Amino acid sequence: MMRYLSNIKKLYFHPGKFFASVEKDKDYSKIMFFYVKMIILSSVLTLLSSAIILTIKKSFTAQGFISLIFNSIVSIGLAFLVPFVMAGIIHLGVLIFRGKQGYYNTYKPIAYSLVVVAIYSIISTIVTSILSVIYPANQLPPMTADPAVYFQTLLQDKNFILLLAVAFTILIVSFIHSLIVQIVGISKFQKISKLKAFLSIILISIILIMLVILIMSLLISFIPSAAIS
Repeated sequence: MMRYLSNIKKLYFHPGKFFASVEKDKDYSKIMFFYVKMIILSSVLTLLSSAIILTIKKSFTAQGFISLIFNSIVSIGLAFLVPFVMAGIIHLGVLIFRGKQGYYNTYKPIAYSLVVVAIYSIISTIVTSILSVIYPANQLPPMTADPAVYFQTLLQDKNFILLLAVAFTILIVSFIHSLIVQIVGISKFQKISKLKAFLSIILISIILIMLVILIMSLLISFIPSAAIS
């Protein structure tokens, strides 16, 4: 455990040194379980903190607890899949910028960078849980009653806005930090410049976002036409 925590600390604060220490690793399972262990820890902490908050607010129910357990199981299950999918998408960008060291050398830095994201998820859970106790949000009306009233109530709740702002700030910091880790790792293992590593990461993401926007725009324009006909 101490060695695992030491490696996490090195990855978090000194990604260059960490990647140098795992340069000779060729085992998918070793990297995968390094990430999965962090997701398990994150899921357990989220489960416990949510249960504590619900108990404090006197809204703890068996159904709610079962839902929390189900969400934790789903998160752990996805941890085995997400690194492969994300690495596959980013590897397309790596190939465009002439990275020739194979998929594994893209998977390695991407999977390890997700550990950084999981760390920030733990930080976000702890911070927002504490804030939700100190600054509890107001009781919300049922969302099914009137969505407009529901969202208006949310936006008028200063405590909810505070929680949202804190969570969003941690999310942005997490994205930037994990991006830096990815750039350092891909540059090293794919033997390309850090600029090319950065472009490899964002290029395909931008293309996918544009495709989603295009598809959504076509669907939105198609639905009224279909309704009229």
